[in-house]
Amino acid sequence: MPVSIVTWNVAGWATTYDMICAHHGTFSSFLDRLQCDVFCIQETKVQREQLTGQGGKLGECLDGWQSFWGFNSGKGQKNAPRRGFNGVATFVRDGCTLLAATQAVLRDKEFDEEGRCILTDHADWAILNTYAPFVGAEAGPGAAERKLCFMEALQRRMDELRAAGKHVLLVGDLNLTWRPQDGKLTRQVLHIGIDGEIDGASESMGKLKDHAGTWCKIGKIHEKLKVPIEDLAKLKPGAPHLAVEAESVAWLSNLLSEKWVDVFAETHGSAEERFTSWNQLWNLRFTNHGSRLDFTICDQAAWEEGLVVRSPSTQLPGADLPNGIVATSSEAALNAATNFGKWHPAANRGMAQGEGLTLQADDMSLNNSMFPAESYTGLIYTPPAYSDHIAVSLLLKSSFSAPQGSDKTVAEALSSRVVATMAETRICQPWVAQSRLSAFFGPGVKRQKT
Repeated sequence: MPVSIVTWNVAGWATTYDMICAHHGTFSSFLDRLQCDVFCIQETKVQREQLTGQGGKLGECLDGWQSFWGFNSGKGQKNAPRRGFNGVATFVRDGCTLLAATQAVLRDKEFDEEGRCILTDHADWAILNTYAPFVGAEAGPGAAERKLCFMEALQRRMDELRAAGKHVLLVGDLNLTWRPQDGKLTRQVLHIGIDGEIDGASESMGKLKDHAGTWCKIGKIHEKLKVPIEDLAKLKPGAPHLAVEAESVAWLSNLLSEKWVDVFAETHGSAEERFTSWNQLWNLRFTNHGSRLDFTICDQAAWEEGLVVRSPSTQLPGADLPNGIVATSSEAALNAATNFGKWHPAANRGMAQGEGLTLQADDMSLNNSMFPAESYTGLIYTPPAYSDHIAVSLLLKSSFSAPQGSDKTVAEALSSRVVATMAETRICQPWVAQSRLSAFFGPGVKRQKT
């Protein structure tokens, strides 16, 4: 019985949750229409106290599901908690095998307190739901080095879980691109030599001495030197994030060249301009100037054993075959990002200012286009109003299985394989005194096969 997993940076769960309920009536109805068994969200911006005594107002006590939350309790200025940052949560449908959960993932107190990762243990599988640090001018000095430390700690835990015999899924927003095609061509970068020349270019293209020794965006090079974009594209540009965090790009590239697999890249390798995040302020989703920052990564063994459903790229949204637009083309990607131009713009700056992040109440049926006909491995184009990211989906052929027998027998058989304590699990569910055990064991919920 296959298991469907959906991961999504919601950019503030309270607002997204309210929109989901306003449109679909209930959060439960939304999850049923997504046809998922595990729902992972990042950047929840939820604090522990919001989930105590609130009567399940953020879906934490949803019937038929268990949820596990990681909170940001790290200290900011004046030693006060940094409220409104980070946060992750994983919802698991009753019937999927579930042993434990923990926010103490990286074994680094400072990182773990930031609420960037939560681990759920599903017997043969472990899921690391992750929101990696952002690196940019506003992140402050040393951000790139600190992010690399975070990534390396994450990899150590992944390797440890594999060594324990578990298949591993890393899902979430890594705030990183590792392939050139994971960003728009104008955002891809070329290296500028110490004399200002573009690596691999002829001298006739000109020099950028003020950018010597750096990675520079193709769009900026085009603007400054008036070189045609097409000519710059022939110089084999690099991933956009090389410009700000080359070490983390190298980390991810190395990770995926050895024991781990970028599922979307391997399943839909010929798909053009399939991004998962866009700048909402400037309405860039409507020109599809985005980046693929959100990932599902599995261990090499799971991939080679065929445990991941390799859905055909024809299932990607946006194709318009009567007009000759196939699903792997950039035209199809633009169609999917904008719902064939029907979704309202979401900007609050520039020419589209005034539209705002509306729910499109004038035509609510447009929002239903996000739901796939059946569970698959690919992308789910959630409406612009819900978040500045869309969701990524993954379908496993194998269920989250556990040994059969009485609860006592099963618990004994699995005791040596559990990677978190019940105390750690309870910390992830602050609204209850103890986790419900009735749903921890049993077969997964059946999903349509592709």
